[in-house]
Amino acid sequence: MGSSSFIGLGSSGEVIELGLEEICRMIAENSGIDVVLQCISDTGMQNNKAAAIALCSLLSKLAASDANKSAIVEKQGLNTLIQLSSIFAADPAVLQEIMSIVCVVSLRSSENAASAMEAGAGDLAVEAMLRFPTASQMQRQACLMIRNLVVHNPENRQIHRRTDFQLLYDHYHPPIFGSQPS
Repeated sequence: MGSSSFIGLGSSGEVIELGLEEICRMIAENSGIDVVLQCISDTGMQNNKAAAIALCSLLSKLAASDANKSAIVEKQGLNTLIQLSSIFAADPAVLQEIMSIVCVVSLRSSENAASAMEAGAGDLAVEAMLRFPTASQMQRQACLMIRNLVVHNPENRQIHRRTDFQLLYDHYHPPIFGSQPS
């Protein structure tokens, strides 16, 4: 986490300073993750692209807290995101936001990376990269997500064996796999 802090007024009018980690924890303690995941699910059913992007961005920020990363995984949030990606499969902006969350959730967590792969994040990245080869920001986010999925979890590296993926990945991101597994 960075050194970001926020200053506001407490319930008695006193000046308080909260760090981002504290804010994320407070939201999670008050069922915030559940609410955001339910709203994300609702945006898919309503086909509301703007709300989907905003809520995914919010969830990505909340996932900066390690406790919230685990809560997102435990509450089947990765499955919710993959379902959302199938609803907005034709929209690279929504896919980019979804991959941003997966990238954060899988950062420094081989267990979360394994859960993301089981939910379908690897397939999402490959399919999105193939479908939208000119969406450079989405391509970049897909590469960052894949890096986090495979860097600490060798079992996830089967994604890199797909020739079509490797060609796209090499085009948009420097190699991270080192020598290719056989």
